[in-house]
Amino acid sequence: MSRERRYSGFRVEDALARLACGSLQLAGAGPTEGASYQVQIEGLINRSRLVRVRVMAAASLQAYHAVVLARSSDWYWYSLHCYEHPATAIIAGVHDAVVDVPVIALDEERWYPAGRARIQGFSEQLFPERVRKTHFGHRLLLSGLLCGRADAFERLWRLPASTRRRILAELKRLRLRRRGRPLALS
Repeated sequence: MSRERRYSGFRVEDALARLACGSLQLAGAGPTEGASYQVQIEGLINRSRLVRVRVMAAASLQAYHAVVLARSSDWYWYSLHCYEHPATAIIAGVHDAVVDVPVIALDEERWYPAGRARIQGFSEQLFPERVRKTHFGHRLLLSGLLCGRADAFERLWRLPASTRRRILAELKRLRLRRRGRPLALS
């Protein structure tokens, strides 16, 4: 019996089903390590992927319009970084990208502030080659490059020339808005 891999385990329907309970208790990540967050789901907006959420930390309360995605790297796949929309946060089954909005990772039940990923940096010690060569690692590196992280660019320039050219071509394609209709979020 084959076991399902961590990275392929979430679909959008799974994430929406997980949110159906109405609230989540999350741990903080990065500079907010150890902090506890209570997330209150207020409901879907227009039967789309957009959800109204309230995030409560120790003494603060903040409201977000969060888009529900299977993976946080879908933010770039659907070109949500290229056009205006009401989403100010991401609720993702798996957090596998550096994005400029906060992310709620359902697989880990963690809150990631804007610009944070699961890894601390892209150096060889924190992001080994065996991880970079996976689908998960490739998405992390691409998103770090799209966000302009200096350590991601350092790592890119240490790769072989053919790999570097392939990643730069993919980066160029991801910076453009994809063909077709945008993801309906309003």
